[in-house]
Amino acid sequence: MKKCIVFDVDKTMVDSYMPEMLSLKDAIKNATGRILNEDDLKKLTSLKTNEFFKSLNFNSEEISIINKELEEEKACNTPELISEKINNMLMVR
Repeated sequence: MKKCIVFDVDKTMVDSYMPEMLSLKDAIKNATGRILNEDDLKKLTSLKTNEFFKSLNFNSEEISIINKELEEEKACNTPELISEKINNMLMVR
């Protein structure tokens, strides 16, 4: 039996837009207390990272920390680590 992993990079197989927006809406509510409508979410997702967080009233120091964490995470995502993460997720199932 063959086991395969399919990556839907361009999201043509599964429409995950709405679940992603609902997750973002919940995260923003938990972080800021603000409840955003769909139009506000669409506007936010079109912003660059710094503009996104500024629009949610994060200060410069917080944004700097977020950017640093994002850069560190990018640096850690080598193909080997990504493969290891996928394997670990599959083992949990």
